[in-house]
Amino acid sequence: MNFKLNKMFIYSCFIRINNERLKRELEHLGYDVSKLKTGRYCIATSTANSSAVEIDEESFDCSNPHRTWNCSGRIDCGKNEKLFLAIAALRDDSDINQWFVYNNTDWENEEDLKEITFFLCKEKNVKSEMCCNLLYNDCRKATIEELIKHFTKE
Repeated sequence: MNFKLNKMFIYSCFIRINNERLKRELEHLGYDVSKLKTGRYCIATSTANSSAVEIDEESFDCSNPHRTWNCSGRIDCGKNEKLFLAIAALRDDSDINQWFVYNNTDWENEEDLKEITFFLCKEKNVKSEMCCNLLYNDCRKATIEELIKHFTKE
């Protein structure tokens, strides 16, 4: 099932691998993958036109500022597919396929707050998720820093 709205992705990122599964996942998120071929090149996403393209790896680390993709503000996900897809999913017009955190600081038992709880929203709006009821009023979208920490500790 493709989820297509007015796509408003908020971060561009890239990953230093390219496979058919990533292509399918990006299409599922709502990216235009028509120019993306699987193979030896890396994948970069664009917030400008909600597309995913293949880039040769040398372009990421090139010292020529007109050729490199690093200086254009894209987030380097290395070879971490989960991190790449979590960042690529971030958008401002929907909550679907995005990671949320819950950290209720009003609880009296501090032992329950050792870690932030992460959950993946599977609905257009997180408030329609069962896990975001009265108990989870303090849930919010995970930040880039939280996603990086969460997906690099696995």
